Amino acid sequence: MKLFFFLLWASAGALAQVPADAPFKNPDLAPEKRAADLVSRMTLEEKVLQMQNSTPALERLDIPAYYW
Repeated sequence: MKLFFFLLWASAGALAQVPADAPFKNPDLAPEKRAADLVSRMTLEEKVLQMQNSTPALERLDIPAYYW
C-alpha cells in the first residue's frame, strides 16, 4: 500500500505543468544550461523515449513528436 501511494505521489510531480518562465524555454541562456534544466525535468521514461528514432510528444514540456 505504501508503494502505491509513493508511485501516485511521484507520478503527480511528473505530470505537473511546467511554468512559462522555465529556464529551458529562455533563449537568452546558454544552450548547456537550457539542456540541463530540460533533462532535469524529464522522467526516466521520457528520457528513454527521446533516445529512439520515433519519439512521441512530451506535451507537458512542449516537446513535439518527431521521427529521425
